[in-house]
Amino acid sequence: MAVSVKGDRTFEAGQSHLSWSPDGQQIAFARVPAPESGKLDLVSVWIVDVATKQVHSLNGVQSFQNNPSYSPDGRWISYWYQTCCGSVILSP
Repeated sequence: MAVSVKGDRTFEAGQSHLSWSPDGQQIAFARVPAPESGKLDLVSVWIVDVATKQVHSLNGVQSFQNNPSYSPDGRWISYWYQTCCGSVILSP
């Protein structure tokens, strides 16, 4: 699934679902920079501001993140972070 943000700027969301913030102002998604390369270890969580179309990384980490989901109050985003045993992380 491709998410077009600013005309020629497209981010690949791969197989991850999109997660809308409860207030509808942001979308969290998993960015796959080059899905055809097989480098799925480069998946990271990014946020799109719906009104401004600005895109930024959730936390600056550029690997092993996937499946973001907003908390019901919108204060937190949980996402899967791959470790040797697998982890779910919460980020404000």
